[in-house]
Amino acid sequence: MYIDVILIENIIINYLILYTTAVVAKYKSTPLRFFLGSLAGALYIIPMFFYKNSFFRAVPLKLMLSALIVVIVFYPSRLKDFVRLLSFFYLSTMIFGGVGFSLYYLPGKNGYIYNGIFVFDNISVILIIVTASIGCYLIYYCIAYVKKIHKSIVEMDISIDKKTITTLALMDTGNTLYEPINHRPVIIIEFDVLERIMPDSVKEYLIGLDKNSIVDFDGIDNIEPQWIKRFRLLPFKDIGKENGMLLGIKPDSLKIYDEYETKEINDVILGVYFNKLSNTNEYFALLHTDLLTD
Repeated sequence: MYIDVILIENIIINYLILYTTAVVAKYKSTPLRFFLGSLAGALYIIPMFFYKNSFFRAVPLKLMLSALIVVIVFYPSRLKDFVRLLSFFYLSTMIFGGVGFSLYYLPGKNGYIYNGIFVFDNISVILIIVTASIGCYLIYYCIAYVKKIHKSIVEMDISIDKKTITTLALMDTGNTLYEPINHRPVIIIEFDVLERIMPDSVKEYLIGLDKNSIVDFDGIDNIEPQWIKRFRLLPFKDIGKENGMLLGIKPDSLKIYDEYETKEINDVILGVYFNKLSNTNEYFALLHTDLLTD
């Protein structure tokens, strides 16, 4: 048993686990950070080989090391991201370990326990690659299944003219409305939500549109020019009536937060809707199908 071989093997496996964590969590990092995190995990093995009753086997220390590795590799800025990354890291580790054990024992190979550490005999590069491939597939499958059954309501930030509001949006697969000129996807949003970041002149104009049930230009001269530039006309066929017209507004930026990632979107239009989208106020906007794809 050579400690340098074990160290190299652990660096490779740790790197694959961390890279898989980054892929499934959709969180970016650099090769150097992946290597440093892999090295930290591999170096932890060394004292466990030489000290039989070492405190390095304590569960709290192992948990602290896992947290440290996640911080080294990803440096998450929010507690929510840290918890999510740590969870994916544990999931990837368990799946890789389970697949690795299975592939190792099926051909009849053996391993042994040394100072509380399970050691494989003559592990091959092909076994590592196959383990990584199967592990990635299983993790992707599990996440896809959870996404499918998860209730699809997400948090969304909308920024216009240096003002930001937060609301809830439904990942609605039925919304396929586009702006006709530039083919930008349209998010349908309730007026009661959007009015919180509108100047009074825009609010009054839109309230007039709601009463008239048509889009016209009476009173538009009272609106600030920078807001008029945001307006878009959106023909539609299936939001409460046939062959209607919505007024669209171009935001400065928009962020969508779901359980797995944060998407920042700039090229989108908000379609102002004057009725309720949810009778129970579970959500106040409908996302476009284009915004749901990776």
